[in-house]
Amino acid sequence: MHYINSMPDDDPATTIYVIFVGINDLVGHVQPTDVLECISTQIDRLHQAVDAKQFLVFNMVPFDKSPRETGEQAMAQTWIEQFNEQLNTTITEKSAQHKDMQMVLIDTHTIISQVLNNPESYGITQGTTDYYARTHNPRQDANALDNGNVYFWFDKAHMTNVVHAQLSKSIVDQDPFPNIKLMSTGGSSTSYKVSPIYRLDEFPSRTTHASPPVGGVGLLLQLYSNLAMPFGLGHEFVILVSRSALWSFFVDIKLQDEHNIPSEGPMIVAATHHNMIVDPAVLSVTFPDHRRFHYWAKDSMFKHPLAKRFLENCGVVPVDRKTRNNAQLYAATYDVMRLGESVAVFPEGTSHTLPHLGTFKDGTSFAALEYAKVIEQDPHPNPDGSLPRKAVILPVGIVYPEKSKYRSVAIVKYGKPIHVDPYMDTYYQDPKKAAKQLTADLRSAIEGLTVNAPDWESRDAAEMARWLLFPGENGSMRDYISVTQSLIGAFADLSASDLDIALLEQSLRAYKMELEALALKDSHIAKYNERDITAASTTMELLRRTMASMIDLPLFLPGLVGHLPLYVAGYYAGKFEIYEEVRAQNKIFLGLLMVPFVYILAFIWGWYTLFGGTFFGFFAALATLGVFVWYHVVSIDERYENFKDLVGRWRLFDAVVLGRGMWRRKERILQLKQLRDSNLQGIRRMVKAYKGKNDHVHTVWLAIRSRVKQFGDPAKLHGRRKKLAKQFEWSFEE
Repeated sequence: MHYINSMPDDDPATTIYVIFVGINDLVGHVQPTDVLECISTQIDRLHQAVDAKQFLVFNMVPFDKSPRETGEQAMAQTWIEQFNEQLNTTITEKSAQHKDMQMVLIDTHTIISQVLNNPESYGITQGTTDYYARTHNPRQDANALDNGNVYFWFDKAHMTNVVHAQLSKSIVDQDPFPNIKLMSTGGSSTSYKVSPIYRLDEFPSRTTHASPPVGGVGLLLQLYSNLAMPFGLGHEFVILVSRSALWSFFVDIKLQDEHNIPSEGPMIVAATHHNMIVDPAVLSVTFPDHRRFHYWAKDSMFKHPLAKRFLENCGVVPVDRKTRNNAQLYAATYDVMRLGESVAVFPEGTSHTLPHLGTFKDGTSFAALEYAKVIEQDPHPNPDGSLPRKAVILPVGIVYPEKSKYRSVAIVKYGKPIHVDPYMDTYYQDPKKAAKQLTADLRSAIEGLTVNAPDWESRDAAEMARWLLFPGENGSMRDYISVTQSLIGAFADLSASDLDIALLEQSLRAYKMELEALALKDSHIAKYNERDITAASTTMELLRRTMASMIDLPLFLPGLVGHLPLYVAGYYAGKFEIYEEVRAQNKIFLGLLMVPFVYILAFIWGWYTLFGGTFFGFFAALATLGVFVWYHVVSIDERYENFKDLVGRWRLFDAVVLGRGMWRRKERILQLKQLRDSNLQGIRRMVKAYKGKNDHVHTVWLAIRSRVKQFGDPAKLHGRRKKLAKQFEWSFEE
């Protein structure tokens, strides 16, 4: 698909398409019929898409005689016989089906057998022992040993360049396409074009660059039936839908410490799991350089043919949970990691809403350690000639300050990769102990990327303290994780020895609970920092916000009316879900289901009402709808915040001016204002008193000072910047 989508300009009259099936992992993994079906599909696809006319098809080499098949020769020989016989039939049928194509079957089995039966004639003295087993000297290219080498086998399943050179020579001598000049290995020039090799299987989409494995023929295309499934259109569709959903649900997704991500090689990306299916969506959509992830799924999900095809097309790999053998459990995972690809996992298993990380399972560690063991014991090169590399574990923390809220923020923080080499000696002796050690280190790494508290009371107090110290920033602050975690640590360190701080922590929790009980936010009370909450001030604030909203309403009303069904559905989707970790998922799913109907109705209405249902009106209505949706999404944030503030102003007006609840709500709000003032002074005193004595408080102080430095000289500030700087005025004098 990648080759086809690249719109190649290769002349069909002089281009040869070579289909070559590698011998890696064939026996026990795929059936001959599966490989043949794949070959047939690719031939049809190439013929239809690029008018391919000339095909070289290689039958299977005698890998039953390879060192790898010692003791399994009979089974391997049966596989080869079945495959080669059926391949001959397939090529015959294809030739009859496409009269304009010329298909040549290369009898690779006979050519290689001749070398095996008479190795001395080709300068080979080591026909049964492989080069790697004898020398333990791996190379990046299995076919590039020094000239004059005497080995037939590079390793247990790959032949050396001596054998490939003979295969190349035999093909050239056969002269399969007289109108195209071919030159075997050793020629100084060629008359054919050598293109990057493209791996094709059921779902071709990825490319790899490597030297042609067959002498100097210069393969334009190469089929490896043993490779794990690359990502197909199903995966790209899921990514596209996920990106659209996340764009509309979150106001921002911040990436931090991307420099920790390895630039190449296989990875097991271990992430937190606090928000159901939103987590893999965030991880996959935002990962730098558009690298794709495979995800685990129970092998039972692959039983239905359609489900199997879709899951494989999306890059999902099966996990056999019934076996206790780790090599079998993660067999498909190892296949994709041999390709240098990455697998994303969630060590906590089940998604949850806790003030800290959940219990980590050892599956991630076993997968990484067992894979390292497999390639240490059997380091045969990958099908592209490169040597397999051990996978690193990349810790990732996904943090949601308000994970179920519409237009909230997500933060993705990448940790330093964990290499498995330090654990391997222990793993060979005691696998469970090594896995436990690695899991503990992984958990510790992810703890440093996330916000963790011993209980919700401690976390609520820290969140409220952060609100007071950094008003208005909430999850949008760049150092949300470090500041919040430092406040948790500061209260844990100081409350035991300082009674005032222990009381402050309790007061902060009480303030948060009272805000929730009155359905208010700290920003509503913060408006009255320098004045009392009176009937006059409350009325003026309400009128000011109402007038501003009325002026803005004509511009925003069409989008609001059009999207109102989505907002109502999202509200109730969250309201009736008791588990917070499921609410965002439900809102997004319901929105995705309703969006097509809402937008189709809006389009039809616009087409016939605004543009008279004409032909050109169709395109005008389509463009109008696109602008309508875009404008609404990019302008929703400020309007949504204004709306929430307006609701808060009405609640204050209702309590303070109208006196709902026999004026008891007014009294609670006035007491709440006093409690906020007391908490604000208390947290500021704590920061000033301990900024040089406690590391956690020092981190918070540095964050405060970073804001102060942004404003510069307070005397030179005006307008909104002066108002923002005033919030940190207490820290100007150190």
